[in-house]
Amino acid sequence: MSAPVDGADQAQVLGILTRNDQGCLVLDQGPPDHVPVVWPEGTVPLLGDDTLDGVRLPSGTEVRVGQSLQGGGGYSTLKDVTLGSGDPAKCGFGEGSGAAMLSSDPVSVSTPSASPTS
Repeated sequence: MSAPVDGADQAQVLGILTRNDQGCLVLDQGPPDHVPVVWPEGTVPLLGDDTLDGVRLPSGTEVRVGQSLQGGGGYSTLKDVTLGSGDPAKCGFGEGSGAAMLSSDPVSVSTPSASPTS
């Protein structure tokens, strides 16, 4: 979890929170874009069954895997930031990989509606 870099709070970050093959949280922005997330300072990981299941933001808002989020922030590279999950290489990302940087709590968090059952 890291503070945003200059200019990182002038855009909008949106997508569905998911885990990649390494178990790290990423933002699914539609194929093929899955980017790591740099959360606001004070964000706490949420564990479920020994896996990273989401985060609790400083405001108390929880974002879980499978939920959509939309918030203020922007995009940068991992060169000058660190991920809450640790070493970017362990999450399958190189130093020059793009990263979604949330500068504040999401404006909205929602869970996609379930399919109707017959």
